[in-house]
Amino acid sequence: MVCSACSRTRTIPSLAPAARWPSWRRTALRSSTSSSPTARRVARTYKDGHLAPDLKLRRDIVRMIRKHKPELVITHIPGRVLDAPMGGSHPDHIAVGEATMAAVYPDSRNPRAFRSLLKQGFAPHIVNEVWIPYWTLGDYFVDISKTLDLKLAALKKHKSQVAKPGQEWDVDKWIRKRHRDIGKKSGYTYAESFKRIKV
Repeated sequence: MVCSACSRTRTIPSLAPAARWPSWRRTALRSSTSSSPTARRVARTYKDGHLAPDLKLRRDIVRMIRKHKPELVITHIPGRVLDAPMGGSHPDHIAVGEATMAAVYPDSRNPRAFRSLLKQGFAPHIVNEVWIPYWTLGDYFVDISKTLDLKLAALKKHKSQVAKPGQEWDVDKWIRKRHRDIGKKSGYTYAESFKRIKV
């Protein structure tokens, strides 16, 4: 689920006029997920930089949980992390992480939470696990050696996110090193690390 309207971007100005950023980012999103047989895109139009873990956002996330009935939810870290890159502590990411945690428990399973959703046919659902990508405190590792190229191809579709103003950024080199370092901790060539939470 993508929560923002993609109206802002960290980009090289020459890539696209500001007025075209929202449609440009949405096109990148569609393109990045098209190669995955399991990816689903669910977009919401919250304004970039204005997300808050309020009842409106929680209700939208609960609706998606009750609709798709996942056993596992992966979300952002629900708080600022001081020993990780600052990009992981974007205020929108923190808001989505906190709202998602509240949506998973107790909201999505509670029939008294957001009763309007019951009237729309969205019955309560229990999520079994939450995984949070975590640089330093990950306690669950996933081998991505066979899928890293797919991940890199998807990331490179998001040109506004992987290009730094005034310089070229070797996202391929950076991502491979990051996941190789995580893999060394877990016995894999390349790995992702998560904080695994049983609900």
